[in-house]
Amino acid sequence: ESPLQALGSSSVVQASRPERRQITLLRFESSAGTPVFDGASASIRAAVERFGGHVLEATQASVTTCFGFPIDYEHDAERAAHAALEVLGMGAARAGIVTGLEEIGAGDEAGAARALLRGQLSSQAKQLLRSAPEGVLVAAGVSRQLLEASFVLTNTGQTIDLEAGLSATVARVQQESQEDSGSADPLRLKVSLPGLVGREAELALIERAWQQAMAGHGQVVQLCAETGLGKSRVLHEFYRHSEADGVQVTVSRCSAYYHNSVL
Repeated sequence: ESPLQALGSSSVVQASRPERRQITLLRFESSAGTPVFDGASASIRAAVERFGGHVLEATQASVTTCFGFPIDYEHDAERAAHAALEVLGMGAARAGIVTGLEEIGAGDEAGAARALLRGQLSSQAKQLLRSAPEGVLVAAGVSRQLLEASFVLTNTGQTIDLEAGLSATVARVQQESQEDSGSADPLRLKVSLPGLVGREAELALIERAWQQAMAGHGQVVQLCAETGLGKSRVLHEFYRHSEADGVQVTVSRCSAYYHNSVL
């Protein structure tokens, strides 16, 4: 299946100029070229698209999918991991996730798909899967860091080569972690964060609303911005300050992965 056929023709997005985007590639491979994906591409496509990705290329021996283009979501690597584990549950042989910056050239989605399939991430995904065990999802580099807070990871003892002579250790990705279940931190990060810059006005507004609520005047604050501009980070700072003052914070959220169901 060609990149153009894999993407379909229902919605073609034109890019006016080249841009660098953070992309997550999820690749499935069969063992020794065994054509296990023949007839299963529809099920794989459905699982990938339900989590916000799309298929770049599908053959009988491999399927390459993309998260982060043409539409990017928060937690694209997590979305890819959820899709991968679901597809592996169908009997697919093995899967690998890589994340990094790629240049998306001007043109339509089919041109972008061809560029991604020729890019550095695609090469890394293939290398990642060369020694991956059967029925296993593996991740390395940036993808591994992004998944550490939400999934159970186990070192495989292997490494892959990245650009500029760098290498990254490979980890097996298993079920979603329950360690942070119920945490007040919406970012669920296990890494230290740099200082927050340029969001003083937003934090002050939330703090004023909180003080009014404490005085008996209920408030609702809606925080809106495009993906990646820091909504979760602003909330993280507010929660952190509130918990330091002894306030109990309860977080509720709808799952982004089941928007067409009662979940």
